[in-house]
Order: sequence, then C-alpha cells, then structure tokens
Amino acid sequence: MEWTQQKLHQYLGRVRTVVEFEGITGEELHQVFREEAMGRLQAIEDIVKNRDLTNGEKVALISGLLS
Repeated sequence: MEWTQQKLHQYLGRVRTVVEFEGITGEELHQVFREEAMGRLQAIEDIVKNRDLTNGEKVALISGLLS
C-alpha cells in the first residue's frame, strides 16, 4: 500500500480507503478487536509464566501468536 501511495501521490494526493461493515456498529467492532487483543495478551502471559518451557520455546510460541 505504501508503494502505491508513493507512486500515485503526485496524481491523487493522500489516498484513503474506507471500509464499511453491515450489521455491526463501530463500538461492536472495537469490542471484538479489544477482546482479541486481551486474549492474545493473556496467552502471552501464560507462556511467559510457564516454567516448563525454555526461553527459545517461549519465543517461538509468542512469535506464532503474533503471526
């Protein structure tokens, strides 16, 4: 997207994309993203506190969550 903006900037100015979701409000969508973020943070905390895992295993698991 950045490359496209750079190439079209001289012709169009700032490019902006708007996405509209039918059947869900902005607040509901915000809550869904918040719950997803909190779930991932909880999973990361569980991994970090797990004494049975090596540091390498923890890094691999956390990397997998963030991919």
